[in-house]
Amino acid sequence: MDAALLEVRDLKVVFDTADGTTHAVRGVSLSVRAGETLAVVGESGCGKSVSFQSLLGLTPTPPGRILDGSAVFNGQTLIENGTLAASVQRGRDIGMIFQDPMASMNPTMRIGDQIAEPLRIHQGLSRRAAHQRAIQLLQQVRIPEPASRVRQYPFEFSGGMLQRAMIAMALGVQPKLLIADEPTTALDVTIQAQILDLLRGMKAGNNMAMVLITHDLGVVAETADRVAVMYAGEVVESTDVESAFERPAHPYTLGLRQSIPDPGAAAGGLTTIPGTPPDLSQPIAGCAYAPRCPYAMRVCAQQAPPPFDLPVDEHGLRRWSRCWLQHPKAPRIKALDQSARGVGDGVA
Repeated sequence: MDAALLEVRDLKVVFDTADGTTHAVRGVSLSVRAGETLAVVGESGCGKSVSFQSLLGLTPTPPGRILDGSAVFNGQTLIENGTLAASVQRGRDIGMIFQDPMASMNPTMRIGDQIAEPLRIHQGLSRRAAHQRAIQLLQQVRIPEPASRVRQYPFEFSGGMLQRAMIAMALGVQPKLLIADEPTTALDVTIQAQILDLLRGMKAGNNMAMVLITHDLGVVAETADRVAVMYAGEVVESTDVESAFERPAHPYTLGLRQSIPDPGAAAGGLTTIPGTPPDLSQPIAGCAYAPRCPYAMRVCAQQAPPPFDLPVDEHGLRRWSRCWLQHPKAPRIKALDQSARGVGDGVA
């Protein structure tokens, strides 16, 4: 089994507000191998974006701060004991595509200058060479007339073109890991498909790893190799993409799968998860999903479940789920495929 390119352990991020402290990320652990795509899925507000922004030092401080945890990228420390390590890799070896390109790009700078800036900083290119490379990158992401577009400002680009320009900026320095935060949000299906094809092609051409942050399970099915399912600031299931859809081991993963619209269903037949996520500014006893879970047991409200190991995937990679139903002595639930039942008593 290949060593992880990115290894995150027990990451905790809080936001201090006038109403108290919100525990936005509550002990996230995950890994990404070179060349693979990890999809991080979950409802809005579950901590997906904050987790990875924290790794890059992009969480606004205050009010945000890393409370604890560690992260290692390509053998070098990013976070140790909750403290960001000085690193030149951010923006060079790790690139990020932000959720809202219009809000993320500088409206007062030309598109070409924004793409050229990291090339000059991280690759030492001259102003002229960086400008020419910016034109090449715009052409590579299929923006028409790149030589003229490079002189335009963000307001002159459509949403799809801005997303492509942001991809060009992130990929220009050829990062080893690309973090794509909702890269197809608010785009029509045609542009969405083009963006995903573009990312897949770039990933394959550069042997680049990718983290895809999304709530769109259709995108996950098309793009990902593995899936980390997040709920209330923690990863509740880590599995391969096929198991996430065919053999979910956590009731929340099952709920997400069942909420996918069925074109053949009758009108009004959309399945939803009842209830609302917990208030992360308040202490959570037991499993955070228990109040919404149709299979909750007494222990679920009393004690937080550890990650129970599941049978490894076809590549020999570890799979696990934070759910008491995966305990060997738990009752059998037909809705959860029993081939996904845990193989141990859980590990802390």
